[in-house]
Amino acid sequence: MRVNITYSVELEKVQSEIRKFILECMESTMDLRATLEEASEATPLEAIEGLSEARTRLYGLDVRLEECIRVLGGYIDVKAQLMAQANSTPEEGDGEL
Repeated sequence: MRVNITYSVELEKVQSEIRKFILECMESTMDLRATLEEASEATPLEAIEGLSEARTRLYGLDVRLEECIRVLGGYIDVKAQLMAQANSTPEEGDGEL
């Protein structure tokens, strides 16, 4: 069973957190490749077990990539809001007295 865990990081650290997630995904794909290579040379029963394991790993990888997409989408939205606020804030001396 999967559960959501939420935590916060400073805005400046979002991209480095995503990099960590992507590196984890890359490592998972290397492990997945090894599992598939083993399955390709295994007996039919062992191959079924290996392929089933590969599918489970692919699902986990897909979930992690979707999380990265959602976090980056939120990051882009926040950055756009901050830019819009900065552009709409009157500069010092432009306001009425």
